[in-house]
Order: sequence, then structure tokens, then C-alpha cells
Amino acid sequence: MKILYFSGTGNSYYIAKKISDSIEGSKLQDIATLFKEADFHHDVDDELVFVYPVYAFLLPLMVEGFFKHLKIKRGAKVYLVSNCAGKNMPVNSHVKKIIERKKGNVNASYEVQMPSNYIPFGGAEPDSKIKNLFDNADKKIEKIINAIKSNESGHFENGNFFYRLFSKPLWKFFVIGIKTKGGKGFSQNGRCNSCGICQKLCPSNNIELFEGKPIWGDNCEQCMGCLQFCPQEAIELGKSKGKRRYHNPRVKAAELFRNK
Repeated sequence: MKILYFSGTGNSYYIAKKISDSIEGSKLQDIATLFKEADFHHDVDDELVFVYPVYAFLLPLMVEGFFKHLKIKRGAKVYLVSNCAGKNMPVNSHVKKIIERKKGNVNASYEVQMPSNYIPFGGAEPDSKIKNLFDNADKKIEKIINAIKSNESGHFENGNFFYRLFSKPLWKFFVIGIKTKGGKGFSQNGRCNSCGICQKLCPSNNIELFEGKPIWGDNCEQCMGCLQFCPQEAIELGKSKGKRRYHNPRVKAAELFRNK
């Protein structure tokens, strides 16, 4: 079994790793790395589990590109696991359609609610709410693990019909924004100590260090990994100054390093 994930601040990785740790012989793979290496293949007898976050109701741009190029072979068992700060998101329905157009088959899909990391919408939630979200998420992840182990088929958490109606226009607006602005909205506030964590985390190689300080290019995924994992809280985006940061407290930054 291959468990493929995309993660900016650790939520998707957390889910993917818990699944992988519970299923003997499974292989954990980073979608960002596979995308950059143009490696979209799998063996015909593979079981595939895809774990991804929700961006603007649908997928991160890189993950959308990955699925569009993915070669799905008949016979593979496919499971989808999305995570988001909200509920009833339409992303699983969207991914299911992409896979079915490739003559693939999705056995089941699931949604896990996790704490928000998108600082333009506000700082981190209170610790009590984060704890409650993790308690519920862990129970849901355990159910997903048991469902995969028992080869569950036909269970689809495809989201709210109303959300599905306007998700694509909203996502296209989001994509136009990140393609236009790239990483230009990010800055460092003077507390940077040149640790380089932001550069190592970036899924799209969009951060360079100049004299030890980060400079953002035009290929940003808006994953928030650089801002949220910065140990000095030296990175800002828009009106993020003073807002409480969030990254998955059970995931270390080094577990997500892509550019070592």
C-alpha cells in the first residue's frame, strides 16, 4: 500500500502517518516530491490512499496538477482522505471524478476536521478547541484505518451539494490570486535568525535565502508552512502581525523537510 500526502503545516502528514503506522508494509510518500520528480506511476496491484488538505473548497494547486497527471491502472484500490477546518467540503467528489475519468475506481472517501492554519482568516484557535479537534480527529482516523483494513467500499463523504455548486469558481479565483501574487505577500519582520527551516519546508522550492534571509518567488502554494513553523515567528503575511501561529503540535518541522 502507498499512502500519498500533501502537507504544509503537518495536518495531512499527521493523518497519513497514523494510517501508515497502523498498516504493515505501507509506504509513505510526499506528493510535492513526486510532483517535482514527475513520478505519477504505481503498480497495478497497489492500494492507494491519498491524504490532502482543502484549499478554497478544493485542492492545493500542486495536488490538482498531480491528480491530473496521475496514471491510475485498473485493479488498484483507491481511498481518499481530505482534511479541513470546516465540514462537508466538496473536494473528495472532485478528486473522485478526476480518477473516474482515468477509468480508475475510488473505493471510499473520508473527511477529517482539523485545526485551521490559514492565517489570513485569523490566528490559531484556542488550545481547548484544538484539543477537542484532535480528540475527534483521532477517533475518525481510527475508523478510517479500520475501514481500509476491512476493504470498505461504497462509503463516500463527498460534501455538501451547495458547496459543490460554487466550489470551482471560488477555487479558480483563489488560483488566479496565488499565480498573480505568488509569494509577494510574505515578508520577514527582523526576528529571522537564518535557521533556513522555511526554505527546507517549501513544497514548491519557492524560497531562497539571500544573506541568510528568506526571499519568496512566484510559485507559492499558500501552504503556510514557512510562516507557521518559523520558530522565531519572523514571517508575516498581510495582517498576520500579532496573530497566534498554528502548526500541528504532534509533527516536527524536520518530518516535512523537502529541500535538505
